[in-house]
Amino acid sequence: MVMPTVVIMLLLGAYPVVTGILQTFTNATLGGKSNYIGLANYSQLLSSGAFYTVVWNTLLWTVVGTVVTLIVSTALALLLAQPRRNGAFQLLWIVPWAMPQMTLAIIFLWLYTPLVGFLAGWAQHFGIVFPALLASRQFALWAVLVPAIWSTYSFGMLFIHAALLGVDPQLMEAARIDGASVIQQFRLVKLPLIGSVVRVVALLDFLWLFNQFAVIWIMTEGGPANSTQILGSYAYYEAFMVRNIGLATTIGVVMLVLLLVFVVMFLGLARRTYGGLGVAR
Repeated sequence: MVMPTVVIMLLLGAYPVVTGILQTFTNATLGGKSNYIGLANYSQLLSSGAFYTVVWNTLLWTVVGTVVTLIVSTALALLLAQPRRNGAFQLLWIVPWAMPQMTLAIIFLWLYTPLVGFLAGWAQHFGIVFPALLASRQFALWAVLVPAIWSTYSFGMLFIHAALLGVDPQLMEAARIDGASVIQQFRLVKLPLIGSVVRVVALLDFLWLFNQFAVIWIMTEGGPANSTQILGSYAYYEAFMVRNIGLATTIGVVMLVLLLVFVVMFLGLARRTYGGLGVAR
């Protein structure tokens, strides 16, 4: 029984990865033949100024997005943990996570549209000219990050909310009797107990945002001037716009390496606090 399982795991996991790595050493194009070209794709990628811009965008997008998403998820989980909140109220917060990415991107495109968009219409009531956020190199990345965070926070909120419900009420009552403020109760009692769940949520949010593609491509296609281009959308652009499959898979391999580095660093940090991703100690 072990051997079939190993074979299935290799077919589903290792084979696509190995095939992708081999593609990076070719000049494969979409629908065309491919020839071995050695490290030419890696050389082209590392000598491109656009590549470093994209890597920086990806780091900003992922790190800022993860931090903000985690803060929003935790804050809302604390709100929903209040006994006065009913099921219908809690269900409303899950809607963003359930919404298709294409629908989400179209809605925010309408919100951001200058002159005729929803936000522009409200701005006109106050005599304010709503800026073309998606055409701005300074603000486009942050404008697109908003819907990405909006569609991500409720996933972590559910996990953290479930963890908060498992906190012993007697511990909280003891903290209140000892004179602990609300912030102290959270920092000294709740957070250590739910710390392992929060770290898992942070890791999942990081992976989700790092691999994000649909919202960016639908809203900006990586523009203007690569200001919203991240590695996932950059790989898609090279594969299906330029039709350079070899370079696109090279970008994919770089993404895999960066993710492995980040995950190893994260796990190393997690092991030094509350026993890693397991149950908090």
